[in-house]
Amino acid sequence: MKPGGQTQPSAVALGFFDGVHLGHAAVIKETVRQNLQTVVVTFSHNPGKTENGHAVPEISSHALKEKILASMGVDVVVYLDFEKVRGMEPNEFISMLTSAFTITHISSGFNYRFGSGACAGVKELEAICTPLGIEACAVAPVRVGELPLSSTRIRALICDGDVKRAAVLLGRPFAFYAEVVYGRQLGRTLGTPTINQLLPPPQILPRFGVYASVAHVSGKKLPAVTNVGVKPTISDSEAASAETYIMGFDGDLYGKTVQVDLLEFIRAEKRFGSIDELRDQINRDAEKANEIVKRALESET
Repeated sequence: MKPGGQTQPSAVALGFFDGVHLGHAAVIKETVRQNLQTVVVTFSHNPGKTENGHAVPEISSHALKEKILASMGVDVVVYLDFEKVRGMEPNEFISMLTSAFTITHISSGFNYRFGSGACAGVKELEAICTPLGIEACAVAPVRVGELPLSSTRIRALICDGDVKRAAVLLGRPFAFYAEVVYGRQLGRTLGTPTINQLLPPPQILPRFGVYASVAHVSGKKLPAVTNVGVKPTISDSEAASAETYIMGFDGDLYGKTVQVDLLEFIRAEKRFGSIDELRDQINRDAEKANEIVKRALESET
């Protein structure tokens, strides 16, 4: 964050906002409601760690997060390097923000923590902001079912392949938003040309298998079927990717960034005895996926 920046009155939302789920959306909407320049201050990576000490997988890439936030009315997204700000005292952290933006309102989740060792919460945030003439708002938790909504719950569902339930918590389908790269182009020889997208860390990986999906192409939502995994029938690679057959589409998407929504798990990934068996299964998968997508798109209208 560069000091001495914006002079336009701003409302700021604080949080990591991974997935921008319904709870995050409540914070963003509260910020946008102020009718000021809307700024989201987040981190360049998830500050959390798994039990094994690895980085927590992320539900949404930066590009997808920015796309969602822009659709909600956010004007500016600022990424902080967590390692550089983790040792800041609470007052120092807020001072950094006010030196970069003219802030009149700050929104956060009810459980937002900041400052060295996460020593401060929403009460401390209000105590620091009030003398500065900044209104601090802690948004109440959003519940879906009996448990509070959380990114942790959503990650668990995605890892289980239950993208249908994950979508309920997200408020939208779980999606990839990635560049289309060259694959082996085997799909064309099978009559089902596909687009390939790499899914490198920290992107969370859903359960490997086949999903009914929707591809966003030229402003349209097109029915599709997506295989997530390592393609065991045709490849020995351990690199995970998403391979999507977009039904009825025959354009060139190489090098373009495409959003693919996963709607429902169809079957687990498996190795077939021959390419012919694979072709037959792809056709069956596509038929089932088309039915699922048709119902989903009809429910939106």
